[in-house]
Amino acid sequence: MLIPFKLVIGSQDIYNLKRSIMINHEHNILCPYCGETISIVLDISVDEQEYIEDCCVCCQPILIHYRFQLGKITNIEIRAEGEI
Repeated sequence: MLIPFKLVIGSQDIYNLKRSIMINHEHNILCPYCGETISIVLDISVDEQEYIEDCCVCCQPILIHYRFQLGKITNIEIRAEGEI
């Protein structure tokens, strides 16, 4: 005998499911050294991250800091390494 049931999914559950499927987000930035537009891939499985990635044009290190909340990048900072 099958017992009918109703599955209740909240908006946070749907958001978490979509987020688990979509782990990476491509974003274009300007290199603070050479000024070229480059594409970076952000890991959105975490809410906030800071890391260094080399520019694919001039090979200089770029400090990237971003926040990701409710499906959107809410803040992204791009700086030359050592810049305050």
